[in-house]
Amino acid sequence: VSRCGMIYMEPGTLGWEPLLQSWINTLPNSIIDQNKTVIKQMFLRFCEPLLYLIRKGGVKELSATSDSNLVRSTMNLFDCFMDDFYDTKYVTALPDLDSRAQLEGVFFFSCIWSLGGTLDTPGRDKFNLLFRGLMEKEFPAVLKQQFNFPFDIPPPHKTYIFTLPGQGSVYDFRFIKE
Repeated sequence: VSRCGMIYMEPGTLGWEPLLQSWINTLPNSIIDQNKTVIKQMFLRFCEPLLYLIRKGGVKELSATSDSNLVRSTMNLFDCFMDDFYDTKYVTALPDLDSRAQLEGVFFFSCIWSLGGTLDTPGRDKFNLLFRGLMEKEFPAVLKQQFNFPFDIPPPHKTYIFTLPGQGSVYDFRFIKE
């Protein structure tokens, strides 16, 4: 505690969840609250197990990072795809289902290349396996056992509209807005 009443905390103590809530408040106003909730739920479903894999799953990062920096990188990549959502004409013409599918695709791409982008090749193989499991409606019990998660992974509230093809690695695909 400083003399001016400020409390200093280590980033690891604070965690990344307050960053998420703060960032969600900066998303374009055209993203309806329902979709903001979907975005938050995707972050909560994907980030905890993926960060657990990176920190305790026996994978190697090519350059050292912190959890909050990895999640913030996901947010930064996500923001790069938000230009259309600042255009009110575009958003009003976009059906809700298409809007949600676009937001899911942006999140998946951002998550893969921020959280998984720092891993070596064997780590990417594990990341690929875990990421595909997280895209399932029900997280596979065999993966929970394999990765030895000490926590439960909540199911998504709705099945994801945007899916990745089954063949290849999650790193083999890119997101193209159409």
